[in-house]
Amino acid sequence: MKKNLVLLSIIATAIISTAAIVSLIDFQDGTKEKGFLEGTVTFIGTPCSEKINHSVPPCDGIYPNYEVIVYKTDGKTIVAKTISDENGNYKISLKPGDYIIYTQNGPFKDDVEINRMTILNGKITKLDLIIDTGIR
Repeated sequence: MKKNLVLLSIIATAIISTAAIVSLIDFQDGTKEKGFLEGTVTFIGTPCSEKINHSVPPCDGIYPNYEVIVYKTDGKTIVAKTISDENGNYKISLKPGDYIIYTQNGPFKDDVEINRMTILNGKITKLDLIIDTGIR
């Protein structure tokens, strides 16, 4: 009985020590620090018509299923991706720092708007995105 109690005590100490070390590593690595980016994606560009494909909504208004891609400030390195829900809303968890999201702002592929944001630890940053094809 005494041997079992000693063994159990050793195992419990090992588990607690391991958890403390992992927690300390996470804190030093910065993975415990995060904030959130959220907003609504809206589409502007065509009058209501029958939906032709799944990549463009049929009418002006909320934009469900839009792929939101967050980049580092270099504009090339992808940090996170998500898809807007059926109401055009999205939410992404990010480490604190500065980021950008590109959105279409005209009829041509190169017509983009750079949306800049700063994520703060433990805070929610709101950024509504407007996808504008320029077509009226």
